[in-house]
Amino acid sequence: MAEIPQPAEKLWICGDLPDNSKKFVCIVGSRSCTRYGLDAVDKIISELDPSIYVVSGMAIGIDTAVHTACLKYGIKTIAFPGSGLDRSVLYPQSNISLAEKIVSAGGCIISEYEHTARSLPWMFIKRNRLMAGISQVTIVVEAQEKSGTLVTARMAIDYNREVGAVPGSIFSKSSEGSNRLIHDGATPIRSATDIHTLLGLHTQTSLPFIKTYEDCDENEIKIIRSLEFLGTTTREDLIAHAELHIILFNTVLTLLEIKGYILCTHNSVSLTR
Repeated sequence: MAEIPQPAEKLWICGDLPDNSKKFVCIVGSRSCTRYGLDAVDKIISELDPSIYVVSGMAIGIDTAVHTACLKYGIKTIAFPGSGLDRSVLYPQSNISLAEKIVSAGGCIISEYEHTARSLPWMFIKRNRLMAGISQVTIVVEAQEKSGTLVTARMAIDYNREVGAVPGSIFSKSSEGSNRLIHDGATPIRSATDIHTLLGLHTQTSLPFIKTYEDCDENEIKIIRSLEFLGTTTREDLIAHAELHIILFNTVLTLLEIKGYILCTHNSVSLTR
């Protein structure tokens, strides 16, 4: 973020500092989202490479869905609220529990505002530059023709970052802005593969085959994503990262071993290749 025209003078962070060697993708969208937008977020994030950090603004609507899906599928996520980080002012208050889960899962909450700074309308526009600045790619899921979400996309363009948008119905006002972005040159995002391509990941030379785990449920995917992130690890570290109850954890581990997706030894768990 240091190379953007107006970098933050100070940053407050709650949680683990993100690994600067990783790829960062900003995914944002409308507060007044549709079921289509929510389903698109879930599908895209379920397919993301687990090494990617996903950035969003923790607002009601698409942003909340983005962070929630990241927690669901074991993707590290970073939230930039339009307020300070103190529990008494964190905006929106309905997402305090979500913020705590983000931190517990190894992500973080970042703000340039003092801890007790209450949210004001101008703070959201200002923080958008940080989300665009930290990310190599910015994705808009749903946005109306005149939407604050589009400000983030325009900032990303100004910072010479890649911009994509999820195509929407021509009959939906919620997709007018995102469809306009595509018309103006943004990359259509149909799946996580399109994001991987923008990031230079999973090309034919770098990764010729990606398992989709279509026969796995949510808990099995959570363990798989944790192993993709951690690599070969101990049962203790895996259960801490996956955040599953020990009884459920052992059941899911057994199912994954039967399916041939993981290899369990006395001291370690790893993915099969």
